[in-house]
Amino acid sequence: MDDRRPPSRPEMDDRRPPSRPRMEQDPMGDEANYMETTVFLKRKEQGFGFRIVGGHEEGSQVSIGAIVAGSAAHLDGRLLTGDELLYVDGQSVIGSSHRKVVNLMGNAALAGRVSLGIRRKLPANGKI
Repeated sequence: MDDRRPPSRPEMDDRRPPSRPRMEQDPMGDEANYMETTVFLKRKEQGFGFRIVGGHEEGSQVSIGAIVAGSAAHLDGRLLTGDELLYVDGQSVIGSSHRKVVNLMGNAALAGRVSLGIRRKLPANGKI
C-alpha cells in the first residue's frame, strides 16, 4: 500500500492577483463600454469598508457608495464609488433590493471575506 498522501492545500493567500476585466457592451443598448471584474476582500475589524446604495426600490442597480478611508475596500483599491454590484459570493444581485444585498453582505461579514462581482462604466475613450 502506498503511504504517500497528496500535498495539503495551502491556506488561501489574502493577496490575490487582480482579476482580469471583461469588456462588455451595455445590454440596454447604451453605446458605453463596461468592465466587469471580481474583487475579493477580507473583512477588517471595522468591516469591509464601503456603503451600499440603490436597489430596485429606488429604480437603480445596487452599487458601491462611499468607501471608508483605511478600510479593507480602500486599502485593496479596486472598488470605486459608483461600481454596480452584479453578485455577492456567487449570488446574483442584478435587480435586487437594497435589503437583500445588505443581508448577503451581513452573511459575508460573518464568514470574514466576500467575493464581489462588479461592473464599471468606462470613460468614452475606453481606458480604465
